[in-house]
Amino acid sequence: MEQLQQESASKRDRPDPAFKYLTRQVADAIGLEAIETEFPQTLRADLILAVPENLGLENTLFDFCRSFNVLEFKGQEDQLDEAGFVKNEVRVNLLFLQNPAATFENTLNILVSSRLPRQFFNYMKLRKCRFRKETGRPWQWRCRVGLQEVVVIVCRELPIEPRYYEWLVFSPAGSLKWQNFVRVLAREGNLPLLETVQRLSVREYRLMTPELKKIISEYQPEKRKQYLKEWAKAFGDMLPELEQETPEELTQAFSSLSAEQRQRLLKLLIEQETRLE
Repeated sequence: MEQLQQESASKRDRPDPAFKYLTRQVADAIGLEAIETEFPQTLRADLILAVPENLGLENTLFDFCRSFNVLEFKGQEDQLDEAGFVKNEVRVNLLFLQNPAATFENTLNILVSSRLPRQFFNYMKLRKCRFRKETGRPWQWRCRVGLQEVVVIVCRELPIEPRYYEWLVFSPAGSLKWQNFVRVLAREGNLPLLETVQRLSVREYRLMTPELKKIISEYQPEKRKQYLKEWAKAFGDMLPELEQETPEELTQAFSSLSAEQRQRLLKLLIEQETRLE
């Protein structure tokens, strides 16, 4: 887990590593096991999760899972298509060949998609593989393709309930669902996920800043201080990248500070450098 956190620290502003990190956190907390495979580099799965015998998954993010689950994530800028599907199909077949305990009856091919992959569904329907919504679960689509059972989870359609928070993070940034989800996180004071959302969708998050400031102003002093600490930490983590890739915008941001604010910031930086030495 410590290694996972260290790897994530520099990558949480990218959707794929963030998905893997958040999903692993939830899986580990529930008691699922992450399986390491010998798949070729080009066929590395985002996650392969095994469900220990007698582990109950009711009312969890993984309540639809089987004994073995091969997960692939597709963000809002990386739509699910036939090529992405085939890669995960091959991963399931390889798991079947490598692991005697994995059968086509107890294994799921799971595709988590930010948006509804309408074009992919149409493509598969023309080839006699029709994905259908699960009854009472409009975010979950299912189809048997050859020997495999395939489930597609659409983040945009997930209900705003705590067990789905880690995947709601990946609903399309700026959409009504995403905005309502961010408001809920702010009202609940869910600082870790707010930080993740901000990292992944800087522009869309900034557009909501006035509204979020009003919500956060109602926090208790200690909670508000903690929120500001999270923001400062996130800014510190991103500073080297900002300096390298957007120096003009960074300069503009600092120039908007008053002379007194710039002096205080410089003093803090000097004190921090002295402590590190």
